[in-house]
Amino acid sequence: MARLPLFVLTLVCHIHIAKPAFGEYLPVILGEPAVFPETCSKGAELHRVEAPTGLVAVREEGVWRPSESYRDRIHRGASLAFHRTRYADTALYELKKCGQSETIIQLEVVWSSEKAVTEGEPVKLNCYYTDKQTEFTIKWWKGQEMVLELNMPSQKIQNGTAVNRRMSLSPEGYKEGAWSLSFEKVLQEDGGDYFCSVHKNTEHESGEPQLL
Repeated sequence: MARLPLFVLTLVCHIHIAKPAFGEYLPVILGEPAVFPETCSKGAELHRVEAPTGLVAVREEGVWRPSESYRDRIHRGASLAFHRTRYADTALYELKKCGQSETIIQLEVVWSSEKAVTEGEPVKLNCYYTDKQTEFTIKWWKGQEMVLELNMPSQKIQNGTAVNRRMSLSPEGYKEGAWSLSFEKVLQEDGGDYFCSVHKNTEHESGEPQLL
């Protein structure tokens, strides 16, 4: 009997305590490139607005040029990206002079855990979070596309663009704090990087959930 192929799902579980919703959310695995979403046709600037604050890069004549502090992090060129992220890069950034409005970008650098799975089998990606308060939202992402989100106050689940009918959010979260993403039958097309995040509108200490 032929063996079904093995492939890898990269699970990234991280508790992200969100600020009031605005701007762009950019989750990136530690050590991988972070490409900032921008389509600036003329001059523009990227600033880090959380400590340590400062100018990151300037776009002139169609080319992004890093500031002195970021010359070892950003390649001069047409795109704006950290070629290798550090955990300390997690912060709010502001894109200025690009079009009519300024854009806030929340860069979230997170650690990951890989899981080798067999095609056709059920799979559960675990993410744990417990809080006595109910004013938060659980979100699962595949790359930068949202899979689904659960709004705790209303207990309604909204599907994103990356969801499919074989995915579901495990019900154990209400009693055990296990907000797992379950696959009834995993396929090759499901391979990728999955992010779990918790979003709150109030300030709170953030932490990492347990991975199994």
